[in-house]
Amino acid sequence: MPTIILLDVSLSMTRPVIAGDKVEDLQRKHLAIQGISTLLDYLSTHNRLEFTALVAFSSLWELVVPFTRDYKELKEGLNRVDDYDKTCLETGLAGVSQIVMDEWGVGLPCQVILVTDGSPGVGKGSLKESFERFYSSQQQREDQSTDGEEFPLPFPFPAKLHLVCLANPLEVQGVVGQLQRLVDMS
Repeated sequence: MPTIILLDVSLSMTRPVIAGDKVEDLQRKHLAIQGISTLLDYLSTHNRLEFTALVAFSSLWELVVPFTRDYKELKEGLNRVDDYDKTCLETGLAGVSQIVMDEWGVGLPCQVILVTDGSPGVGKGSLKESFERFYSSQQQREDQSTDGEEFPLPFPFPAKLHLVCLANPLEVQGVVGQLQRLVDMS
């Protein structure tokens, strides 16, 4: 089953890691890269024949490494990602949908591993705003046909969304329900 790693590269991922009373020199992005690198080591040993892609997102998405079996290339791609502006999970998920549809179509199940700090974003493109727009369009769709952007979940192909949240429980206390809703929608 092909795997897409969707990495949050928003500015919130550059926040330092806080361990107890001590602030580390490590950023959340560094932890994400280290964790993904370990996952790639595992996949290269146990799932060598599976295809994996790396996508980075913030307010836009970028296909860093297209589907490949070359785990060295994927690790090099991890080291090439830059930091960008704000978190927009909807944009990243829409990018995943487009990439999978272009490469595999609707018939092949895929797994999506979303690695983020749990920040829902603010303003236009935030997770809250995306859900409000989604539920509003659902209501309008019941009343009449609407044209416009569709929320990318559920994906148009069989998929399992895995969420890796690099935050302590206090930081995501108010957003856990929204993140769970994302997983449930897929």
